[in-house]
Amino acid sequence: MQGIHSSFVDLLSNRAFLREVELDEELAELAVGAGNPNIMPIFLHEAAHFSSMSRWLGTALTLLWLRASSTVRDRPESQRAADAARIAAFSNLMRPWLEGIACYAQFDATPGGAESLSSVGQMFLSNFVAEDLRAKAAQSGGSISDDDLSELIAQKLARMRFAKQSVSKKADLLLSPLHFADGGYLAGYLCVKAFAGICESASGLASDTDLMLSYVQSVVLEDPGLIVALLRTSDDRREAVSFLAEKVRDRIAFVSSQDFRSAVPDDLARFDHDLATGGLSSDFAQSRHVWDADAVEAAADLLTNELQQAMVDPLGHDALLIRNVFTVGTSAGTAKVDASGTKMIFDYGNDKTEEKTLLVPLDPGEHAGSLTFMIVAPELSPAVSIEVGGRVVSLTADERILNGPVGALLRDHSFDIDGALRLLEARDLRLIELELPGAWGLFRPAGIEDSPATWNSYLELALFVARDRARELFESMWETGVWNLLGKRRELVLALVLVSTSSSNHDHDLMARAWDAHGLDGSHLKDILNVSNNAPIYGGAILSVALLDDRRRFHSMF
Repeated sequence: MQGIHSSFVDLLSNRAFLREVELDEELAELAVGAGNPNIMPIFLHEAAHFSSMSRWLGTALTLLWLRASSTVRDRPESQRAADAARIAAFSNLMRPWLEGIACYAQFDATPGGAESLSSVGQMFLSNFVAEDLRAKAAQSGGSISDDDLSELIAQKLARMRFAKQSVSKKADLLLSPLHFADGGYLAGYLCVKAFAGICESASGLASDTDLMLSYVQSVVLEDPGLIVALLRTSDDRREAVSFLAEKVRDRIAFVSSQDFRSAVPDDLARFDHDLATGGLSSDFAQSRHVWDADAVEAAADLLTNELQQAMVDPLGHDALLIRNVFTVGTSAGTAKVDASGTKMIFDYGNDKTEEKTLLVPLDPGEHAGSLTFMIVAPELSPAVSIEVGGRVVSLTADERILNGPVGALLRDHSFDIDGALRLLEARDLRLIELELPGAWGLFRPAGIEDSPATWNSYLELALFVARDRARELFESMWETGVWNLLGKRRELVLALVLVSTSSSNHDHDLMARAWDAHGLDGSHLKDILNVSNNAPIYGGAILSVALLDDRRRFHSMF
């Protein structure tokens, strides 16, 4: 999720940076809901990370970070070290889930039939679909149905996902290692696909893959057992980490259990309805069969206590508020201040300007500055900040944001990306100093034969569709993903991507054009869609459906 030269969402602060967005070219389009299709994939991926860590589990992690690094709370060094070790363990042990969810948002999630729309879907709608939505509403006399809205979003997503860039990106994902040394992207993605498949076997509502994005975030990232494992007090870092790892395994095991499948029909319908009508109630949280009722109460008590304690730390209030801000991009520019010193025209390149009234007076003339475009949760409303000389001199946002605590925070803080990165790195170093030597040896597998129990749990869920032959898939996919399974033929990897993309993006005309664009022979499509169950295990032409029992399971796995 993090890299000095790439887009990322910082795990502890939930601060987002999308370096690929060039606001001097793209702000006007994003602001009216006609964003550049070229930035859709990275927007969806990082928006999913932001949305995932906006859940209660993400809040718990921020609270744990504040507790571990606090200079004002009097706590034994052993407890602070245990907290720091849990932070390190969480970022490693949960990364496959987090990356898998982000990849699912990028490659699969599409609305269709559910009452609700995921937070990622709402952000995508506002920034990439809203202009088309207004045009459609004007054509239909000012109104548009939910089905029409879903269709507009689905069309935009399908065009993006069948484009060469996206097909190539998903091919890279399917060819990445199944192991976890580089973050467990493939294993995590297959886990989310397995989660969706398990849900669909229990409820037709689960065919809405956008709903599945919201649901997996809820079931996994709002798990009260994991919140308790993060926030409970411990003096023993190894015990604290072991207990956290146990709860991660418990959640993975639960997803593949009969208890979960039995709970899905009722729980998913109620979840969808509550999400569509204003959020999940506390009564609903207590009654959900996907969570332990005692853990819900314990997690609520721990969160309440830690939220109160965090306000003692001067950084606590700001750290919790800034979690709600998704930074889409920042652009340098020039503020041209009028003679009164109270108004300016901000020029941020390519003949793009913003005329603003200043929050604070500036000397007349030209000043170097920067413009930042943000999305603020939970309203998911846009906000534009302009800075000059390290001060926010203009903030444009919805009245609810301007008059609330997030608005006050935005007016007081700058958005220098490189400076923020340095602060994040310094914060991480401070936590590392609290850890005992050899911490990572507990979590990183050395090879196929000695993966720790948590990684084995992930792999069991990732290969759930083919669990009867999981060992063969495991060994074949460990270093090169599906490469060996597809006879080391790139064109078959691309064919697999197109077939799997069509399962959640049902535009067959787009698929046919994509097939031609990649120079693929259409007979390969026929082979994959109609393959016999007697195919050889490592045949050169197709992925063996003998491993996967039937075509439907084969398509859903990837």
